[in-house]
Amino acid sequence: WTLSSFTPPTSFAKWQAGFFTPAELANPAISGDAADPDGDGLSNLLEYALHLDPTRPSAGGAPFSSMDANYVSLTYTKVIDATDLTYAIEKSPDLVNWSPVIPVNIILADDGITQTVKAQVPILGAPGLYLRLRVTR
Repeated sequence: WTLSSFTPPTSFAKWQAGFFTPAELANPAISGDAADPDGDGLSNLLEYALHLDPTRPSAGGAPFSSMDANYVSLTYTKVIDATDLTYAIEKSPDLVNWSPVIPVNIILADDGITQTVKAQVPILGAPGLYLRLRVTR
């Protein structure tokens, strides 16, 4: 498969089968959730969740943050039909202690397969506020 020519499957197992050989599927160090076979710093689970190719290093596509006077934001790509995934935003004042937060989600793009989501959290005078994307299945 190439990302431009397929509709993402609705499960991680189907996604794995599209990118990995049977021998690789039998080896969780290559095809498992936490594996990073292309060495780009993104686990297979994140590659699936962000609609990326786990066999080629991703030059882009990772979530990125931004900030203005009122909000800190995290922008990421979400696979619409990945019914086995939960996308959640967490916040931290110190990059050590994380807690869930309900952001204001703005859909920046929707191509019917993926959505580009900008998750915004009010700063509210906090001296430091960090966001991260947590994906679980």
